[in-house]
Amino acid sequence: MKKALIVFAALFVAMMLLVGSTPNSAEAQTATTTGGSNVVYQNYVVQSGDSLAKIARDFCTTWQEIYYLNSNVIGSDPNVLEPGTVLLVPNRCASCYYDQGATMGANGPVSGNVYTVVQGDTLYSIATRFGMSVETLSAANGITDPTKLTVGQKLIIPSMCNTTPPTTPPTSDVAATRSFAPGQCLLIPKSGAPGYNYPNGVQTTTFGSGGSYYAIQGVRLNSGQSWYMIETDPGSGNAPVWVKDSDVAKSGDCNV
Repeated sequence: MKKALIVFAALFVAMMLLVGSTPNSAEAQTATTTGGSNVVYQNYVVQSGDSLAKIARDFCTTWQEIYYLNSNVIGSDPNVLEPGTVLLVPNRCASCYYDQGATMGANGPVSGNVYTVVQGDTLYSIATRFGMSVETLSAANGITDPTKLTVGQKLIIPSMCNTTPPTTPPTSDVAATRSFAPGQCLLIPKSGAPGYNYPNGVQTTTFGSGGSYYAIQGVRLNSGQSWYMIETDPGSGNAPVWVKDSDVAKSGDCNV
């Protein structure tokens, strides 16, 4: 009995060490549903040498979506990140995969969700190009030996995203940002107004009539257009939604 307790204690300590070794630069915050696909939103701590493009590639999203979710802490220039800054990042790697561009060992053409193997390709490099594991790519194509690829072979890229994420932020796309205090700016979207995952991004919802929401933050783009971020269901963990100023009636101090 004593021996069994010692073994159990050793196993428990080993499990705790494994848990403690998890990196704290990205912690899962909540699972939400946006636009019909499951997306995990995580807190990510900016590291030295990070850029929005690099973080976006790691999480299978776009720099724009990360930026507009965090413009109040990043500031007006998306190229400047301060190490230690905590960002809210959507992890879309579980929902779809982006083509991150040709690289050495993955230089073949892509048509739809089909990749064509060319001379010099490796399965590892192809998987890395699309942000997935070799196991995921192998399983999707019935590959049992990842070392054997043939030129001209067609590979299915599972859960392929429809677009390629932009990777280079402009020098500045935002003229001004502002965070709003609770109750400071009340927004009433027009019936049928669209809501987006970020300004000029992808539409994720359509507003009905009669709803009102308080703005969390706002941005004014170089074009002069203002956008507001709101929580449509506060406390639920659902992703915030962006609306254009022309699609809402405003009450209170809403200037950006």
